[in-house]
Amino acid sequence: LNGHIVLKGLDTDPVVIPTLESTDDIKSQKITFYSEFWLSVVAKILGDPIDYAQEKNGEIYQNVRPRKGQENKIASDSSQITLDLHVENGYHPIRPDFLMLYCLRQDQEKKGHTLALDVPSILHLLSNEEISILRTKRFKTSVDWNFGNYDAERGTGPLVSLIFGPENNPMIFWDDEYIIGVDKEAQDTLDKLRKILHNHMKGILLNPGEMIVYDNYRSV
Repeated sequence: LNGHIVLKGLDTDPVVIPTLESTDDIKSQKITFYSEFWLSVVAKILGDPIDYAQEKNGEIYQNVRPRKGQENKIASDSSQITLDLHVENGYHPIRPDFLMLYCLRQDQEKKGHTLALDVPSILHLLSNEEISILRTKRFKTSVDWNFGNYDAERGTGPLVSLIFGPENNPMIFWDDEYIIGVDKEAQDTLDKLRKILHNHMKGILLNPGEMIVYDNYRSV
């Protein structure tokens, strides 16, 4: 029931190009593709790689790197803020089943940890009544700016339930930046879940040649 796994000891590209702002420059200057190979191998074991037309022009392999001007944006190319707990594209009608991140280079000070928390491990901290509330559609999220919602505000999107699926193997919807409860009871329960998630999340320092694989329904 674990929601994530770290794979270690994967071959790395002999030369990693400098951190570039332009993804077009990255694609034109990259001469080896070890990371894409390992991502492909694991993806095909799990299913089929997919992409979204709205994200990075539909690229399946996305070069995630810090970019000037984005330091404090809630986005994958930020560098000065914590990209808070969430599931990937949870608001989309076709959410990816898994998300994979392969480490090419650490930040120089080794402060950039990747957050992870498996949902089944914390549900015992909620009462049956609280879990029942989380299973109702009494919460609203929003769609982020990657999908064209440039004025995204908390709670302006669709109604969602935060816990769903089988009782013995539940799934989660979560996006720390965007969810609200539609009434006081729902908001109080959401606030408790948020506190539990933040108190139990762990930071993983990935080394070059390591890959984290998230179950996008059972981890954040």
